Amino acid sequence: MSLTSDDFLADVAAVFTGGQTKRGALGSGRLIAPGLVLTSGHVVDYPTRETAVRTGWEVHLLRERTKDGAWENSPHEAEVIWRGPGDLDVALLRVIGEMKLMPATKQVFASYDRSEPAPGFEAAGFPQAWFIKKKVRDYTVSGSLRVASQHGPYAWSVSSADKPDDAHGWKGMSGAAVCRVGTDDKIYVFGVVEDVPENFTGGLLQVARLSYAFTDSIFRDHVLKASGEQPDVIAYASVISGVRTYIISPDEIFRRVNIEHFQGRLELRAKVDSFLKESNQQGYIILEADAGLGKTTFLAHLVKERGYINHFISRASSPEDMLAGIESIAAQLICLWDLGVYVDEAGLKDAEEGRLIPHEEVFKEFS
Repeated sequence: MSLTSDDFLADVAAVFTGGQTKRGALGSGRLIAPGLVLTSGHVVDYPTRETAVRTGWEVHLLRERTKDGAWENSPHEAEVIWRGPGDLDVALLRVIGEMKLMPATKQVFASYDRSEPAPGFEAAGFPQAWFIKKKVRDYTVSGSLRVASQHGPYAWSVSSADKPDDAHGWKGMSGAAVCRVGTDDKIYVFGVVEDVPENFTGGLLQVARLSYAFTDSIFRDHVLKASGEQPDVIAYASVISGVRTYIISPDEIFRRVNIEHFQGRLELRAKVDSFLKESNQQGYIILEADAGLGKTTFLAHLVKERGYINHFISRASSPEDMLAGIESIAAQLICLWDLGVYVDEAGLKDAEEGRLIPHEEVFKEFS
């Protein structure tokens, strides 16, 4: 992937009212279309939901900040144009004025419908992001997303180690868009962080589902008018748990070669490491020895000790065994690099119900 951290952060927004000297409402958001900022409904419910102000809001984009943390220009004026009905904690602000703010990255609206946790979902915002000498701090948090209840918000599990130093600094993260960077370098937006307790120290947060906002015709019309494109929500599903069923475990090999009692072979290990450390070295290593001298034992030891991607074969392997081995290697790569995510229904169905690799392609390649 070529998408950088700066690319991911470019469209992150600080949303506030009350100006830089008078403390008012504060939250985070994301520019999702030209002049359109996504945030949480409770962020704009100021001073209360019943008496909420819809004008007088201001927006700063993270990309407008200087290296020393100060905002380079005055904030952009904005107004609240939509607030989610009922418990839907989502809102839209429209930036007003002659300058049209354009998203720096390609963003895709997405949904996730699995109860199994999917890792790698990030949100960037401004914990306790009020201005101190016109400077503000941003923070990016990563966690696992899952569906905890049928019609409720997503559950987003955040590690206690992945938090600001000051537990009270979480408050400004409300409204931050929870996203995942796809292998296609697009940013998939799933929802926004709901109300964060000021003393939150890590654990479970709730994320309002963006897909629910798209069931509202007014919300869709605002996105359509701003982007000039018919908005759509893509089903984004992790199938890593299903992919793991294709992995052929080496445990039987470990038991057969009595791996726990392996020792020695230091010179051979040094030769392997020397080959692997050569940055310009490509190809493969052939380990030759008579039967019973420990070739399999040595390689099994490396696999167990270092966690190498692996597949052990025998001389009596059939074409079906060969296919299973290739699928096992593919599954290990998918799990290692968190590639088991599909954004099209056909690919998802193939991964869940069929084989990872079409049979005819394998046999054509190796026949």
